[in-house]
Amino acid sequence: MNREKTAIRKSMVFLSYLVAVVVAFLLSSIIHTQVVLSGLTELGVQIGWQDRLVATGRDIAGLLPGYGTVIAIGLAIGFLVMGLLRRFTGLPAAVVYPVGGVLAYLAFFAAMHPIFHVSLIASTRDTWGLLGQCLAGLVAGFVFAYGCRRASCRTSMSGLTRQG
Repeated sequence: MNREKTAIRKSMVFLSYLVAVVVAFLLSSIIHTQVVLSGLTELGVQIGWQDRLVATGRDIAGLLPGYGTVIAIGLAIGFLVMGLLRRFTGLPAAVVYPVGGVLAYLAFFAAMHPIFHVSLIASTRDTWGLLGQCLAGLVAGFVFAYGCRRASCRTSMSGLTRQG
């Protein structure tokens, strides 16, 4: 019976992670598209709402394989590290996982620049765009923290241990 509970808890934590990744990716893609389009409107280009919706849909589809993978890997690392921190400090999930989401975004953008010598996500080339992307990481962290709480995950992403 205890093994069943552990398996269910692990499944719920993994599902929480997947939902957090999907939310983060969708928010990141939407924010990215709107920041880029906003830059074009500042140059005098007229962009209607229908064009904005079409561009957003295309960006979601186009960014999914590459950027979606980066987000999934980055959040996995961020949540695991923050889960370990939480285990040793007892900080609440609603604090550590959102911070982990933001730090994951900052880390993968910082890592991309020296490798590619350019910011591959154009919206991160200015402060507001970078903050928008970090907001997606923050929201993903809250989603994950909520899911972990629902799964009685108290100490780590794996759900192997539990604090009372």
